Parts: sequence; C-alpha cells; structure tokens
Amino acid sequence: MKKNSLILKRVLFIVMVLSVYSLTWAQTKTITGVVKDAAGESIIGASVLVKGTTVGTVTNYDGAYSLSVPQSAKILVISYVGMETSEIAISGSVINATLKDDTQGLDELVVVGYGSVRKSDLTGAVSSVNAAKITERGTTNVVSAIQGTVPGVQIQQKSSRAGASFDIIVRGQNSVSGNTAPLYVVDGVITSNIEFLNPQDIEKIDILKDASSTAIYGSRGSNGVVIVQTKSGKSVQQASKTAISYDGYYGVSNIARMPNFMDTQEWMKYRVLNYQYTSDTNNDGVLEFATADLKNVWMGGVQLRDLADGKGLQQVYANGAFGGSQWLLDRYLSNKSTDWVGLVTQQGIQQNHYVDISGGTKDVAYVVGVGYQDEKGVFVNDQYKRYNLKGSVNAKLNDKW
Repeated sequence: MKKNSLILKRVLFIVMVLSVYSLTWAQTKTITGVVKDAAGESIIGASVLVKGTTVGTVTNYDGAYSLSVPQSAKILVISYVGMETSEIAISGSVINATLKDDTQGLDELVVVGYGSVRKSDLTGAVSSVNAAKITERGTTNVVSAIQGTVPGVQIQQKSSRAGASFDIIVRGQNSVSGNTAPLYVVDGVITSNIEFLNPQDIEKIDILKDASSTAIYGSRGSNGVVIVQTKSGKSVQQASKTAISYDGYYGVSNIARMPNFMDTQEWMKYRVLNYQYTSDTNNDGVLEFATADLKNVWMGGVQLRDLADGKGLQQVYANGAFGGSQWLLDRYLSNKSTDWVGLVTQQGIQQNHYVDISGGTKDVAYVVGVGYQDEKGVFVNDQYKRYNLKGSVNAKLNDKW
C-alpha cells in the first residue's frame, strides 16, 4: 500500500513538472527577420529589443536576427547609431525592418578626407562652425564670418579696403617666406580660397588642425585643412514641397579711433613756435633762427609768450615770415580750415541678400540659391559688389545611378 502511494506521488510530481514546462513554453515565441538601410544594405550590429523590457539581441553579419519574446510582447524597437529608431508592432513570426538615416545627427559628424567620423571618435584637433554661427555674424565674407570663433586659428585681413581678402593661419607661422595658407576643400573639390562663397550658402565648415589634416591630404594639408560643405540637394527631405527662404542684412561702418586734427590757427601757432629757432649749436647762448625773417621778427620785439598766446602772430606773417602772405594772414584771422579727412572718407555700408529655393520629390531633390553682396568702404570710391548663383540637384535615376 505504501509502495503504491509512493509511485502515485512520483507520477503526480512528474505531471506537475511537465505542466509547468508546457505553460512556460507556451508563454514565449520566436521572431526572426532582417534589418537593412534605405539602400538595401544589411546593417550589422543593429539593436532589436522588446519595448519596455530587457529582452533583446543584435543582428549578425547578414543583418539577420532571431529573438525569443513573451507572448504578451506587442512592439519591437530596432535602432542603430546614425539612424532613426523604428518601432514595429509584433504581428507575426517574421519581422523585417528598414532604417532611415538620422539627419538630425549630422552635427555629430566631422568630414575627414573622403569620409566622415563621429567627432567624439576623432583623436585629431577639429573645430566645426555651423550655418547658424556663420550667418549671425552679418558679413559679406565667409572667412570674416568665422573670425574669432575657432580657437587656435588666426584670421587677419590684409587691408581695410572693401572686399579685401583674409589670411588664415591654422598651425602657426611655420615659415618666414613660404606659404602658410591651409588647404581649402569645397564639397570635395580643392580650391585656392573660399572667399567666392556667400556666407548664407554654407552648411558647415570643419577645420582640421593637426595630424588629421595630413591623414588623407598628405603634404598639401601640412598647414591645416578647411573643409566647407555647402547647401545641397542631399539636405532636402524627400517629397517636400517647394520652399522659398530669404536671408539678408544691412549694416553701416565708420572709421574708429580717428585722431583730432589741428585747425588753421592751431597749426599756424604750432609752426611758428616749432620753427622759430633751431638750437644753440655754438653753445654761446645765442639761438640760431630757422629763417632771417623769423630772426628779424624776434629781434623786433615779438616775445615767445606773445606767440604762444597768439598775440603778435599777425606781426609774424605781416612782417614777411613764411613769405609774408596776406592770404595766410587772412586765413589765420578767419580760422578757415579744410577738412582733408572728410574729403577722402565716408560712412561705409555692408549688405548681403540671399534667396534660397528648395524642394524635392521621391527621387529628385534640388536647391537653388541667388545672392547679392554690396560693400562700400570708408574711403571714397572704395566699393565692392558680387553676385552668386548656386544650384545643386540630387537625383536617383534608377537603382544603380
């Protein structure tokens, strides 16, 4: 009797274990699939996670995954660095996903040579200036717009004339007579400078300062590299409506720290007092006068204190000093002065206007920009004008082009 009871207990125990196992097995299911990018390429190492849990896995070299999830799981979260996170409802055992590029994360990237890397992963010294910082400076020159914004980069203007060029020194003055200009790369094309660009057309500027500048460009990048990315069709969202935007500014400039000049009476007093004698060259206590007329005037009773007070200065000119010109005497009495600085200077202006037209369809995106720049210098007849026309089209003709 006891033996039968023991056997019955063992049977009941086995049945209970099998029931629990069957219940546990019935609460999970397996989901498989492949994760690809917009170009159809498999994504390696993409994260596949059940939303709200820690149940997850990563894709293999073929972009495939296999994950055992609870029966109650409803949403699958698939993510990858540099791409938008996708949430897909669990409706079957096979779930494939296509991830789109995350355009908002472009600011995290730095262009180096022919590719791009994340700024946090870049060991070299790189400085980046975005479009907002460039346009807010209010200038007609791209180089002037980044002046003072990049640490360790010296930017100096060669002259104060309108449209004058700038010198950029990235890695210091490493040559006395040689060229210290950096290498300029605009949209992948090497150029001699970037001053022909309109500041409103710039998307981003990266400056490579040290070893990273020579990694791809070799000896040409020994003075540093300035990489410019302009606005292009790639930055336009697909199937977007045509948009027209306008950016512009108007400003004035004046000469700063201009010294105060003498008027006619101040200048005449200065000249008489300065040139009435030279020095006591013979050390005999007798002053040597600059001209015989001055000596005659001095000996005639005009005292130094009278000259300093303006008294007797009429007698200096009337008695023949400095030619004895009645015209000079009249100008002294009327204090008529010529504003020579005002004759050759003026109030300068700066203005920049830029109209941008962009749009796109599913396969074609375009950007067209028209710019007008006008700069009038602080000197008369010093003026600079420039017109810019920029067009960029990014099109997908077929699966291969």
